[in-house]
Amino acid sequence: MNMSEEEVFSIVRHELCEVLRVKPERITPEARLFSDLGSESIDMLDLRFRLEKAFNLKITDAEIVDSLGEGLSNDEIDRKLTVQGVVMFVMQKLEPATV
Repeated sequence: MNMSEEEVFSIVRHELCEVLRVKPERITPEARLFSDLGSESIDMLDLRFRLEKAFNLKITDAEIVDSLGEGLSNDEIDRKLTVQGVVMFVMQKLEPATV
């Protein structure tokens, strides 16, 4: 699937609006999922399933958090887990595997 970053952002924004029940204008690339948008861990599970369906992907339980780096504290995860981070994660997952 070949999509632009803007297309991926648009879909991620839509799914975040549905999951978190926030207005689209609050979902900016810099917005942190937990402290800015009020996400909880159960919301992340819902988001994961929605992203899998929207982009026809398979995402493992910890894959998004693992993509941020290993051994991070909750504060570090909060700081790094932004809307843009989710977009870049999806973009990376959409890239065809190089053989």
